[in-house]
Amino acid sequence: MALIVECPKCKRKNSLKNDKCGKCDFQLKKASGKVYWIMFRDPSKKRKYERIGPSKQAAENRLGEIKKAIAEDRYIDKNLNTKHSVGGLVKWYLELTDIKAKKTYQRIAQALTNVERLVGSDVLISQLKPSHLEKYKKTRLKEPSKARKEQNIAVDTVNKEVGFAKTMLNRAVLESEIETSPFRNVKTLTANNIRERVLTLKEYKTLLSKCPGYLQPIVTMAYYLPMRQAEILNLTWNKIDLKRGLISLSASMTKTEQARNLKIHPRVAEVLNGIPRGIRLRNVFLMDGEPVPRRKMQRDYKKAIEATELGDFTFHDLRHAAINNMRLAGNDYFVIMAQSGHKTMSVFKRYNLVSETELESTKWLDETEEKSADVDQCVDQIGK
Repeated sequence: MALIVECPKCKRKNSLKNDKCGKCDFQLKKASGKVYWIMFRDPSKKRKYERIGPSKQAAENRLGEIKKAIAEDRYIDKNLNTKHSVGGLVKWYLELTDIKAKKTYQRIAQALTNVERLVGSDVLISQLKPSHLEKYKKTRLKEPSKARKEQNIAVDTVNKEVGFAKTMLNRAVLESEIETSPFRNVKTLTANNIRERVLTLKEYKTLLSKCPGYLQPIVTMAYYLPMRQAEILNLTWNKIDLKRGLISLSASMTKTEQARNLKIHPRVAEVLNGIPRGIRLRNVFLMDGEPVPRRKMQRDYKKAIEATELGDFTFHDLRHAAINNMRLAGNDYFVIMAQSGHKTMSVFKRYNLVSETELESTKWLDETEEKSADVDQCVDQIGK
């Protein structure tokens, strides 16, 4: 019966007396990120190991518990992964204070509910295998989408739900609710979620003409500024400085929970100057004196898209158009990203699509310049 420390480098289990790892010579004494285990023998004299975690005190307490159990002629075999079922762990996770405070709480809850529904609420975490998640993926991809008519659930949706499940399990390991995550090595599906639709100015004007009056200024802002739907609908006048030509979004208004500023496009400035301000509410966009209902807006936008025959062109695609147009205008990528709120270049690139017109404007090195470069190179070689 002993206390054992796992080498952070090679994962070999070493005696607590060892100053360095017996396999890779890694210095253990003052190393960070160590994981403690206990070793004992069960009633059949079979050697058993139990992973405790980063707390040495917790390992000592558990070892003392087992010693006491053996002395009292009883035996404790506790595997933390048998403590929770999938349904029980989902309930525990969704009750965490910081999780409940997230803006995306409803999305997280819905995603984990789908995973629980298809994997099985009563399945113990100790029984979970990667095959459970693979079965979930296949089944989920065959289910119809509520958002996209006559289409199944998208690969990107499944990947997000798997990501939420993995995050939940990792959090449970961190909180010592379970020992290990059975999904830690599960890979996401390959998704082609790059939008391949560029809205021309002519198409935009046609779309605008099909929108009802209250929706036109909303669509205008979405087309010219890289803002999300919720950011536009929740925009208030105190966030707009027409003299400086800036919109200031607070952290509480953005998806990434980071404040950002946007330069107001001249066309948007014209629209804002023409909107009467409400007496009771500070919201920029109102309908009959009340904030514009999101579902009402979405229905009317969909009707306008159908009337314009733009196909699968979502409201969020207007944000793509704004970003792409800012790039075509010659703005620096980092200037655009600062306004769009993108944190990484990889995600930002998904919003930009090189059109055939741009490809036609490809420039080539002038042949005279090429010959001049060859001559200069030859002269350099001769000089050497």
